[in-house]
Amino acid sequence: MCLLFTSGIASAQSSFDKDLQPYLKTHCIRCHGAQKQEGDFRIDRLSPEVGMKDTQHWAEIIERISSGEMPPKEVKTRPTADESAKVVQGLAALIKEGEAARLAKRARVSYHRLTREEYVNSVRDLIGVEYDAADPGGLLEDPEWNGFERLGSVLTLSPTHIEKYMTAAESVLAEAYPDKKVEYRDLSIRAATVGPKQPHYERLEKAGLLDKVRFPLTTAGELFRASSPFRGSPDRAFPGAGIYEISYTVSGLKPEDQRPPRMQVYEHKLDRILFERDIIAPEDKPTTVTFRTHLVRPPEIHVINIAAGPRHPRNNSDSRIPFVTTADPLAPWQMKIVDQQGLPRVPILILDSISMRGPIVTEEEQHRRDDYMAKTPGNMDQVRAGLEAMAKRAFRRPLKEGELQTYMKIVEGEIAAGAKFVDAT
Repeated sequence: MCLLFTSGIASAQSSFDKDLQPYLKTHCIRCHGAQKQEGDFRIDRLSPEVGMKDTQHWAEIIERISSGEMPPKEVKTRPTADESAKVVQGLAALIKEGEAARLAKRARVSYHRLTREEYVNSVRDLIGVEYDAADPGGLLEDPEWNGFERLGSVLTLSPTHIEKYMTAAESVLAEAYPDKKVEYRDLSIRAATVGPKQPHYERLEKAGLLDKVRFPLTTAGELFRASSPFRGSPDRAFPGAGIYEISYTVSGLKPEDQRPPRMQVYEHKLDRILFERDIIAPEDKPTTVTFRTHLVRPPEIHVINIAAGPRHPRNNSDSRIPFVTTADPLAPWQMKIVDQQGLPRVPILILDSISMRGPIVTEEEQHRRDDYMAKTPGNMDQVRAGLEAMAKRAFRRPLKEGELQTYMKIVEGEIAAGAKFVDAT
């Protein structure tokens, strides 16, 4: 590589001396040389290593000759158009060769873009936000090479990637620093209810069973759709994006010679399974299953018993008679799912209630977010301190001298352009 580089310089020097230097001496140096310097510009002092040194000045000479501005029209001896064209082409070729030679001297550079997983982990570590990179509209899927995802040469960066990263950053910051404080809510609902105007209300009320009505899932394809308490009055509205803890109180009845009911919690809008588990718990001793997930909008959650028996119009819960227990003699359809001893014929999943709590932000996460933001509008010292805290955590090392100034200039530029202080920082 070194031999090729040095031979390229020698070839360029020969071309300059033979083809370009005579033109410059004849038509340029008399006005831009030792005796006379029009416009304080001297060509005789420019390096003959065109493309390696003084490139900006050689590019200016190309522009002046190409436009016909130089040599000036009033001089007695002017070059022909062909002569000037050859010089322009020669200088341009040398500049291009010099650029290639400079690049050849450098070691190969591979930039390192974060994979989707690395981006999600970094955001979580820095600011405590669980960004859903794989959601519709999230980050693009990472390419693989022989099963590896973290090769710099494979992780390309296109304009679309940049747009996706900008959108992701806006989403993350909007969740971490909302315009209005997000209220924490802890809401619960029964899986099934009977209202005053519905059949069997009076019977259930007299029997003290209104709060015992449940929702059974017994057949394949049967869904429980009303799985979110964030609906109805304004005080039950979805608070905002964040981590939510979801609990289901549920019973699971397993037939003797079959698999247990398997509960699957599915977010329809995101096309994502949030939770899945076999459930074994008697009717009179339901269990509570709890998991956490990230929600950015009011959820549309379905519960499915994926281990249920075959679908049949006479063994599902489409009866008008509210379900309380498999031992209830008032529901003829139940004879299809339990035998005469009351034992289940098919895997039965019975939902009692649903609870959702959130958004959940730990004290450590909130403290970290507060550390990054200036507490006093317009206080650039606080901005610098916040940026320094975030940069140290992101880089996992002390900052180099002057390294923070690059980011401060961005903030200052945004403020100068008219951005609000909170948006700029």
